[in-house]
Order: sequence, then C-alpha cells, then structure tokens
Amino acid sequence: MKGKTKKAIIIITALIAILVIARIAIVVVSSNKDNKKDFSKIKNFVNITVVGTKVKKGDIQKYITLSGDIKGISEAQVFPDVPGKVAKISVVEGQYVKKNEPIMYIDRSLVGYQYNLSPVRAPIDGRVGSINVSEGQFVSQTTPVAVVVDNRIMEIILLLPESYISQIKRGAKTIVEVPSLDNEKFIGYVYSSDLVIDRGTRTLKIRVRVNNPSSKLISGMYANVKIPVETEYNTTYVPITSIREIEGKTFVYILSETNISDQKLYYTSLRRVYTGVSDGEKIAVKGVKEGEIVVSLGAEYLKDEIIVRAIIQ
Repeated sequence: MKGKTKKAIIIITALIAILVIARIAIVVVSSNKDNKKDFSKIKNFVNITVVGTKVKKGDIQKYITLSGDIKGISEAQVFPDVPGKVAKISVVEGQYVKKNEPIMYIDRSLVGYQYNLSPVRAPIDGRVGSINVSEGQFVSQTTPVAVVVDNRIMEIILLLPESYISQIKRGAKTIVEVPSLDNEKFIGYVYSSDLVIDRGTRTLKIRVRVNNPSSKLISGMYANVKIPVETEYNTTYVPITSIREIEGKTFVYILSETNISDQKLYYTSLRRVYTGVSDGEKIAVKGVKEGEIVVSLGAEYLKDEIIVRAIIQ
C-alpha cells in the first residue's frame, strides 16, 4: 500500500511541475505577443537601435600632419684636445653634465715621456647622448668621442608645402605624436621658419619646439606633428559620422524623444545642414542647435519621420 501511495505522490508531483512549466511558457509567449502587439500599434515604428550624440559647441581645428626627426635644440660633438689613448671614461650615456665638466681623460704619454692625463670636457650643458669610444682606444683630435645633447627643449624640422604657408603662424600650438612611445602626445609650438622656399620641393622649412621636462623625448626619435591650418571658433559641431550626403547636399538625422510608450522611443527627422572645418573626428555644422541629438551611428538604416530606439551618448 505504501508503495502505491509513494508512486501516486511522484505522479502528482510530476503533473504539478508540468503544469507550472506550461503556465510559465504561456505567460512568456503572452508577454512577447503583448510587446509585439504594443509596438505594432505604433505608426512608423522600425525595430532598430541607433546611437545618438548631443550637438556641442566649441572650437574646431583642421590640421595638416607633417613628419620629422626629433633632436635637442643644442647638440655638440666632443673632440679631444690631444691625440692619445683613452685612459678613463668618467660618464655614462644619459648622464647630465655641465659645460667644461670632464667626461673622459686621454693619456698622451710617449716612450720616454710622461704627461698628465688630458681631460676631454663637455662643450655645453646637457646629457651625454652617446659615447663613441672605449677605454684603451687610440684617438686623434678629429675623433668625435662623444655627443652631448641639451634635451630640455627638443626641436623637429619639418617641410611645409608652399600652399599652407599663409595659414601657419609663429607660436601656433602643435600636437606631437611619437610612434615609439605608443603615440603619446606632446604639446609643441611653431618656433620659426625659413625665409626661402626650396624650389625643388616647393616646401618651406619650419621648426617646431617641444618642452621635454620628463626627458621622454630622445634625439633621433621619429614624430608626427599636427599643425592647425584653419579654425572655427565657438561653433556647433557633431561627429563626422553623423553627416549624410544625398544628391550632393549634407544632412543629419535629428532625434526627438516621444512619449507614446513607457519605453524611450525617438522620432527621426532629416535636416539639411552646412558643414565647415573638420578635425577628422568632429565637424563644424550650421543648421543645428547645441543640445540637440543627432544620429552618430546607424544613420544608414534610417528614413525620415520614423520611430526608433536610441542609445544617447
């Protein structure tokens, strides 16, 4: 009897479990149908999600990018005053030295003659950039035994195309990116320019300087320098990905929040705008207001006057 009772309990429990699962499935299906039904009632709703970005106001600059090698504003090769054998090197690469400080000593002794060691002195204040000889090596007065670099301020010589000459101003801020430092950015400025154009290349030599208090910049490094050539001040701007070109004209999609659902939905409206200066990521536009929301991602899937979901940045 007990066995039959136990079997009955198991069967009843299984039936209850099946009924519960069936009930949950009915609720989920019903919920999905309700959601679809709700959205299907919304006129012009399209089931896509776009990214919206608020229109901002500020300065937008257009840059030209030029490349060149970095060097200290003052670099000096070091030569001994006398020929002889390098007896002692008293500094290492990277060490800071003052002008006239000895960096190595030359033994000019000859058979039968004894001389005091002759010091080789730093010609400028700076850091020892390289040591080109080793102890015991014979050198002459024309042997460049070392290089001393003043690396507190670094300089990059660039060749500016003739067409940009009128747009570059002395003192203009620049952005210096160094690939070997993971494209770390440094702020520099246009220090000077030549007064003669190279007739062969139609370029003008300009010099950009960069403060180097951390000594991260090393003479010989390669750098990309962005120099502003055009600026729009206090202008409205949007991500360049917002711009849509239709039959030679430029437009953006404006998003306006609706209140026709408990979920946030947005109307789209296609608006004609007029573009200006771009820095490659942002672009100045006229025809929008600060704070309005433009579609910055997903605009290629839109049409005018539809309703969509949106993620606002």
